[in-house]
Amino acid sequence: MNDRAYRRLNLVILLVLILTAPLTGCDSVPTHIFDLTEDEPVHQEIMLGDPSAEQKPSRWLAQLLSEDATSEATVDQTATSIPAPITTTPIDAAPTVTPTQIDPTWAALPPATGTPTIMPSPTWALAVVISFKSETEGRVPPGNPVVLSWEVEGGSGLVTICGEDSNMHEVECQHDMPRKGTTAFTMVDGRGYMRFSLETDGLPIENRVIVQAACANTWFFSEPAPPSNCPNCPIRQESALAQQYQGGWMIRSSFGLEILFNDNTYRSFQRVPIAPGDLTGITPPEGQYLPDDAFSADWLGQLAGTGDLRDRLGWAITPMTHYQTFGMQCEYVPLAPSTEACYQLGPTGLVYQYNYGRFISTDPNVGGIGYSEGTWQIYRPD
Repeated sequence: MNDRAYRRLNLVILLVLILTAPLTGCDSVPTHIFDLTEDEPVHQEIMLGDPSAEQKPSRWLAQLLSEDATSEATVDQTATSIPAPITTTPIDAAPTVTPTQIDPTWAALPPATGTPTIMPSPTWALAVVISFKSETEGRVPPGNPVVLSWEVEGGSGLVTICGEDSNMHEVECQHDMPRKGTTAFTMVDGRGYMRFSLETDGLPIENRVIVQAACANTWFFSEPAPPSNCPNCPIRQESALAQQYQGGWMIRSSFGLEILFNDNTYRSFQRVPIAPGDLTGITPPEGQYLPDDAFSADWLGQLAGTGDLRDRLGWAITPMTHYQTFGMQCEYVPLAPSTEACYQLGPTGLVYQYNYGRFISTDPNVGGIGYSEGTWQIYRPD
């Protein structure tokens, strides 16, 4: 029960007592009334049934009735008023953001004064060889000059030109040369070529000039056209021995002993002395021949590496012959001596070409003792 209802109950009780007091006929009995409000309680004694007392509310009662009436009017007015609608905002609604306006007069920068200084950017250009060539035509004989010309653009350094022989041995370098000009080198290689390189700014330029040397030696034949490489030795004219067999040829010259098989393979022995073999009791079929004394020991297999010659060659089909030939000449191929080809005038009057294959040692205790193998063919230029 709230305070207002409690005071109203007290008021009703008080009115009932006042109105019923004359009817009871009882003596005046003091009655204690307490104002149970939030303020300090008021204690007052009222003599009930006292004929001299006026039957009307006291001052505090009148005040109480007045306050109660005012409260009821306020409550009624509040009860009859329409509550104002409540506006709710969804939880997930995005808040409204008001953009900040910048004062243009404040944001504007003052105009630039004066002329700005622009620093020049560094420039860098790689060197480029416009030209680099030999002004000397054809093969150059050893001891003769090789004239080179060049022109370089870009970069900033001077030019260095170096020459090397066909074995990649540096011969000469010329430093601090201008970026355009000519110079001369001396041909020093009498068997192959000289190679020249140019560099600048301390970096090599992938530009090479190769000048072929005039051969110091000439080939023993001119027909068919000889190889483009130079021969490794001069021409040596000499006599040779040759005998043809069922399975190939045996040739003996100053170079040594060459066995040319019909399957175009060969076996070559160097520094082999002539040692006749014992052919006693060996009779060839009619129309065929025994090997000559220059080849008999080899045919019998008495030399290391010749054990299979009799089976592979068979009987001789011609007697031994002498013929004029030239010492074997080989191509000079720089840096690749194992691939060089050698040439010899054969007993048929044709040039035989020997293509080196491998060397087989027959005496591990003595270097260079053995034989080589490879292929052979009638020389025909490409």
